[in-house]
Amino acid sequence: MRIWLLIGALNGALAVTLGAVGAHALGPATSDATRAMFETAVRYHLIHSLALLGIAALAAHVQGTVSQRLLLATGAVFTAGIVLFCGGLYALSGLGMSVGARLAPFGGSLLIVGWLLLAATAVTTRSRKP
Repeated sequence: MRIWLLIGALNGALAVTLGAVGAHALGPATSDATRAMFETAVRYHLIHSLALLGIAALAAHVQGTVSQRLLLATGAVFTAGIVLFCGGLYALSGLGMSVGARLAPFGGSLLIVGWLLLAATAVTTRSRKP
């Protein structure tokens, strides 16, 4: 499960980088709606990067094959959701690519599924005794 630590950390760095780039690259002619969309992408990117770090931390405490598989699936679904939702919003707001409008709803759905998988992990797991 160290993979989620790596992916979460790299996504956190990428989100901060893109936030800084957006703050400087989105010029004064950029509409408020476009700016808000970019900021939403950065916010969700950061939140779900932290969620991936949480998955990495939980991995040491999860016991049971079903729970471990659910946790693995949660990380994969969150990662795909980041790519499609945040990536779609970045593409639409930062690059003007209309494909982003079609990708973002799928990514948002995946982020919701990720949270539900995390809840399922909580229901199915037993903590390891220290």
